[in-house]
Amino acid sequence: MPEQVRGVHITPIALERLRQIQQDRSLEDCVLRLYIAGGCNCSPQVTMAFDKHTYDTDYIFEVDGLRVALDPEALTLLDGARVDFAETPMGEGFTIELAPRDVDPEVEHEHACGCGCGH
Repeated sequence: MPEQVRGVHITPIALERLRQIQQDRSLEDCVLRLYIAGGCNCSPQVTMAFDKHTYDTDYIFEVDGLRVALDPEALTLLDGARVDFAETPMGEGFTIELAPRDVDPEVEHEHACGCGCGH
């Protein structure tokens, strides 16, 4: 685990919507789990769901009373991420914005994901 974990920032509107979902579906005993659902190193597919289970390897923290869980893989990519809720003419939903990472170009080249994106 990183020495300094920032966790995940959840905006007030996202927090309000998440709490409403949690209450409407009787999920008060669940944690909000953010996890990597696929993708490549440069563009991971991040998703979230309420989960009744936690694991010894999870990093669990609270955001204004909402318990959030990250597994070790998610922690590496999502530490410092921002969860928001957006309403647009096209619809509404949650967004997860990854925190900028300091990447050494030499190291990044060695760990290229091979997806063809140029990273």
